[in-house]
Amino acid sequence: GFHYDPCAKLRNLAAASGPSHGATILGSRFRTTLDFAAFVNATTARYVEANDVFARYKPGTAHGHPSDVIMPLLAVAEHVHASGREFLNAVVLAYEIYLRICDSCHSKGFDPATFGCIAIAAATSKLMGLHLRQIAHAVSMAATAHNILKQVRSDHVTVWKAIAAGQAGRDG
Repeated sequence: GFHYDPCAKLRNLAAASGPSHGATILGSRFRTTLDFAAFVNATTARYVEANDVFARYKPGTAHGHPSDVIMPLLAVAEHVHASGREFLNAVVLAYEIYLRICDSCHSKGFDPATFGCIAIAAATSKLMGLHLRQIAHAVSMAATAHNILKQVRSDHVTVWKAIAAGQAGRDG
């Protein structure tokens, strides 16, 4: 999705925010803030819809794209100088959280990107070496303030459909 218009616009927006020691915009040599790198990279990866799909199709359960967690966590791993093992452990943790929420969520009102936000908050907290209480606070802030409603995929689907996962990564 690197060359698609929304992704290019997000890269330009990140560039306008000035250089940073946060994380790299993939496909470039430009570094930006950690949250912007998570947003741009997750959106770019998601834009072409070539990601995985978790769909149990059990009555009342949710489905989604757990791979949406990878790019934001890669930005965090770069920022904290995590090892490859630490990065992979964070991805597995985020996948497990995402999938367990899918299995237990019975609301048709939440977009699955919300699950990614919660999973990314927990896995980011682990990568940053936060203590259990701090992790709980991070997850609470992500779950409370950054809910993405299913409305983004209803009726006329806008470009927000592709950006929702990136925003969830940024929020997480």
